[in-house]
Amino acid sequence: MGYRMLFSINHWGINAPIWPGNSGGGVFLKDSHELIGIVVWVRTCRGQLASTMGGIVPLDEIYEFLGINESPDPAEAGSGSKSL
Repeated sequence: MGYRMLFSINHWGINAPIWPGNSGGGVFLKDSHELIGIVVWVRTCRGQLASTMGGIVPLDEIYEFLGINESPDPAEAGSGSKSL
């Protein structure tokens, strides 16, 4: 069994606890509550979950993949948007 890279995506390693089911969730800066990335993986070591060894894809990589040139401005999102 092997792995095949579908996209060349930059991942950030983080030490915040990540558990199964967190994939796809947002990662926010503590002080500003700014969304900085999306959880994509957590490591296992010798068959045990290493919850403090996780990875995220930073938002700029997500925007690039989606073909968005710059981060959307929350102030211009319209009245239907929710604040985080």
